[in-house]
Amino acid sequence: MASVKQVKRKPGFTRKISTFFREVRAEMRKVIWPSREEVTKYTAVVLFMIAVLGAFITIVDQFVAFITKKFLGW
Repeated sequence: MASVKQVKRKPGFTRKISTFFREVRAEMRKVIWPSREEVTKYTAVVLFMIAVLGAFITIVDQFVAFITKKFLGW
């Protein structure tokens, strides 16, 4: 009697995609989402820091431009 080899088949493309999305959904359920108040606070902090850094960069740029004009006469 001849022995029959069993061939392991790789999962197909659609099976891989469905497994991926099933795992993503499972991981998303584990996420602890921030509250509305936390999001509001973090947004305010980010906007404030953008304004502060923008002002700082503007001041430094104006200072460098002034120094360049003063010493190089451009």
